[in-house]
Amino acid sequence: MKKSASIIKTKSNYWIYSQSKTTDGVWIASVPFFKSPLNVLFSELIEKLFSALDKSGNVVPHPKDLKLFDEFFSKNLEIKSKKAFYSGAKCCEVAQDNDEISLLPTINIGNKGRFDHLPSSEIVVSCLDDNQVIYDAVQEAFDKCG
Repeated sequence: MKKSASIIKTKSNYWIYSQSKTTDGVWIASVPFFKSPLNVLFSELIEKLFSALDKSGNVVPHPKDLKLFDEFFSKNLEIKSKKAFYSGAKCCEVAQDNDEISLLPTINIGNKGRFDHLPSSEIVVSCLDDNQVIYDAVQEAFDKCG
């Protein structure tokens, strides 16, 4: 079963959250949400990533009210100002399929919280790799983010 998560890197923190597929077939942010300072131990960051991936994939009801979903998302990411939060933020989408992890760098489309995938920039590692190897791949993905 495919699993999905996102990692957002802001000026001072990493934010990791799970993604779940809705009954309409759309992937949306879902619990758990994790916050870590940029100087977090690499092993702790990767453990949180695996925890988010582990909770992914459950089919959830499609949000009926997108404004309420946006409020839920903003609350869990402690967003007080979208402009401030997304200014300079980078996002890496993470997909796990069996033992393979794909890291998809994105480009920040502005302060609305939208990130688009960068074509031909995917980085693939094994779940069985050492946490340091996975962490290095995450950093490489962030380096490719626009």
